[in-house]
Amino acid sequence: MKTLLLCSTKDTVTSRQLQNHKLTLTLGMTTTFFFLTVYIFVSNLLAQEEQVERWKGLVVTDEYSTKDCRPYSLMRDDYQYSTNSDLVIAQQLGGFYSPYDDIWYDQVGDVDVEHLVARKEAHDSGMCLATSEERYEFAHDLLNLTLATPSVNRTEKRDKDAGEWLPEHNRCWFVYTIVRVKQKYQLTIDERERDAIQDVLNSCSANDIFLEPERPVEDSNDTPPYDSSFKEH
Repeated sequence: MKTLLLCSTKDTVTSRQLQNHKLTLTLGMTTTFFFLTVYIFVSNLLAQEEQVERWKGLVVTDEYSTKDCRPYSLMRDDYQYSTNSDLVIAQQLGGFYSPYDDIWYDQVGDVDVEHLVARKEAHDSGMCLATSEERYEFAHDLLNLTLATPSVNRTEKRDKDAGEWLPEHNRCWFVYTIVRVKQKYQLTIDERERDAIQDVLNSCSANDIFLEPERPVEDSNDTPPYDSSFKEH
């Protein structure tokens, strides 16, 4: 009887030890698998980050599609800007000046307010992922605003980027400002636009990137008054 009891006890101890060994082995394998999964995930993220092409701090990639974001046509209201922006811009320029064709005009009705980085272009380059407040800020940002001859603004440039359209005059200022705006709002840039901008910058001097229009002497006293009142479209 004592022999049978001893054997039974030994068998129980051996069974428990085997179960504990299996449990320890299972936990070890689970832990190893977990850390291996984490390692692979982090490695893939780092690999993807390394594969992202950047130019002057901007991610070079295709524009966002309607699969990624709501289309600009449904979010236009977020990009409304002050109807008095033209007077503020004219105050900075010293008159109603259109940099794209280097023409001075006599009155505010002769020019359009123009976004260098068009609102739709910005939307498709990342502003679609921003908040409505950020889109509002973008639409009002004087860094990105100028004046333009209506026919140039509405027919030639419209919502094209620098890879699709460049002005006849002040190109260095134009592309340099576009880069600054896109950097400020962390927008993307596609390959064609990057190449077009780089081609222009290759021939620019430090002075060329700043806009300092010379107003005709006979019109030098016609600078429009600053008007800070605000109205919405």
